[in-house]
Amino acid sequence: MRSKIRVKICGITNKQDMDAIIKYDAYYAGLMFFKKSPRFVETKLARQLSLHAGDKIKKVAVAVNPDTRFLDEIVENVPLDFIQLHGQETPERVKEIKLKYQLPVIKAIGISEVKDLKLVSIFSEV
Repeated sequence: MRSKIRVKICGITNKQDMDAIIKYDAYYAGLMFFKKSPRFVETKLARQLSLHAGDKIKKVAVAVNPDTRFLDEIVENVPLDFIQLHGQETPERVKEIKLKYQLPVIKAIGISEVKDLKLVSIFSEV
């Protein structure tokens, strides 16, 4: 049996974009919590977008090297299904986040050389 490809669209900043990705069957909506991103959303707007989407799509908080206080604010205020980490988080930090917030964690890993693929196995047991 083939598995369904699951598409995530990142950088949702308004209800029209959220409606569009739901209409076209994206599986995940990425809400960008990296302040240097042009698609950064404040917690209040992220909450509105998440509530607007309801259970029609999985909502993902995308963050880069977030500290616990910042994640607390996000998770306490925004209905989420996943946390995605895009920084230099260690396996220990990823595990800590997963346990604290009881949400699945997606860890993005930059690959520029074949040796970088070893990073996948480092995170496989988290």
